[in-house]
Amino acid sequence: MTVYLSVVVEDELSAAVMRRLVAHASPALVIKRLLVKRGVGNIRAELDVYRKAAAVLPHVVVADLDNAKCAPTALQAWRLATRPADLLMRFAVRETEAWLLGDRAGIAALLGVPEHRVPAQPEQESDPKDCLLKLAARGRKQARNLLPERGSSCPIGPRYNETLSAFVASDWDVDAARAAVDSLARTCRRLHELAARRAQGG
Repeated sequence: MTVYLSVVVEDELSAAVMRRLVAHASPALVIKRLLVKRGVGNIRAELDVYRKAAAVLPHVVVADLDNAKCAPTALQAWRLATRPADLLMRFAVRETEAWLLGDRAGIAALLGVPEHRVPAQPEQESDPKDCLLKLAARGRKQARNLLPERGSSCPIGPRYNETLSAFVASDWDVDAARAAVDSLARTCRRLHELAARRAQGG
């Protein structure tokens, strides 16, 4: 049985991650609609829309936890402590980049840095994106695609999302990453459970 989903994310990198996770979780799951909302504020503004739409099509909403204390606190702040079973709200602790850093060997190979320099507990990093950029600055030349151009006010390079999305699609080891990152492991479990429940008619 095919289970169609609507997936809502903040940015292109998160979109690449969710494409990979949905495919990894179950062959029954198919993304019917993928919404890239360009920021967490736009997601929060449309929560009531997703809540109602989940009655028709399961929705998976993914956002960075950022500075919130924990996921339950964020759910309270978002008024999602109670929500439909087919509305999955998942938070990356603290950013999607932490999920990528969980694959230490893959990130080390991508950036051309020793694996021991990649943090073993990426969820403990206060700013995983900054951690990734600092690793890139130490890496081989092609890793510089992630870094901002000289004099640019943009915190990331023009090929940041492109480079990391390509890594996610082809080289990211989801199993290694989820073993190191609890919020990723929980997201994988919830996707698998959704597929199983819907397949049973639940």
